[in-house]
Amino acid sequence: MHNSGTRRRHPIVAMMSGNLEAWLRSPRTILLLLFVVVLCFLEVNWTLHHVLFWEGITLHWVEAPYKMLEYGVEIYMSSGLLFVMISEIPRKHSYQNNMLIRSNRRQWLTAQIMYCILMAVTVLLLLVVCVLVFSFASTEHIAGWSDSARMMDGSMLEKYGVVPQYVREHYTPGTAILYAALPIFCFWFSMIMVILLSSSLGSSFIGQLVCAFALLAPYVLNYVDIPFPTQFATVKGLNPDWNGPELYRKTICTYVVLNGAMILAIYWRLKKTDLVFCKENMI
Repeated sequence: MHNSGTRRRHPIVAMMSGNLEAWLRSPRTILLLLFVVVLCFLEVNWTLHHVLFWEGITLHWVEAPYKMLEYGVEIYMSSGLLFVMISEIPRKHSYQNNMLIRSNRRQWLTAQIMYCILMAVTVLLLLVVCVLVFSFASTEHIAGWSDSARMMDGSMLEKYGVVPQYVREHYTPGTAILYAALPIFCFWFSMIMVILLSSSLGSSFIGQLVCAFALLAPYVLNYVDIPFPTQFATVKGLNPDWNGPELYRKTICTYVVLNGAMILAIYWRLKKTDLVFCKENMI
C-alpha cells in the first residue's frame, strides 16, 4: 500500500546525493582526502611553527584559516589532489537510468553540476576544519586580528603586518575566510567544468590534459614571465602587493562568465548526446 505520508525526493536531489555518497565512499577519494589532511598538517606546521614563530608572531585562532587559504594551502598540491579525485565525471551509475525516466536531461545535468559544486565545497571545508584543528595549540584564542592588537600596543608597524590592511579594514576573520576561499572555489569549479565539458564532447582526456597543464605549467615554464592559471586561484596570487581589490573583482567576474558559458555549452551538447549508464563511472 502506498504511504502518502512519505515524501519522494526531487530527482535532482536524489541524483546529486547519490553521486556525492558514491564519491565519498570511493577508496580513492578516502585515500586522497587523507592526503589532504596530511598536506594541511604539514602546511600549518611549517607556517605557524617555523615561519611566524621565528619572527615572534602568534596568530589568533580565528584568523589562521585565512592565513592558510591566502596561499591556497599549497594551491598546486591541493588542486592536484582534487584533480585526481574528480577526474571521473560525469558519474554515470546504472540506477540513474531509472531516475532519468522520472526526470529529464536538464535535471540530470543540473544534478551533476550541483554534485561538482559539493565536491569543491567539501574539500574546502575539510581544509578549513583541519587548519582550525592543527592550529589550535599554537595560536591565541582571542577574537579579532592579531596585527591590529600588535599595532595598537606599538610592537609592529603597518608595513610588517601579517594580514594586509585592506583585509583587516573590510573583513572580520570569519568573513575573510570566505574572501580567501572564493577564488580557490572558482578555480576548482572551473577545472571541474573543463573536464565535464570535454566529457560532453566525447573525450574527457582533453579536459584532464588541460587541467594537468594548468597545474604543471608554473613548474615546466617557470622561466617564462607570464601569468599562469594558478595565479588567479588565491588571494595572494591576485594581490601580491595588496594595492587594491580590482583584480580580485575582475577575476571573480571572469570566473562567473567563463563557467556560465561552459555550463550553457554542456547543456547544448547534452541535447545531441545519448546518455549511456553503466555500473562503472565511465564517460
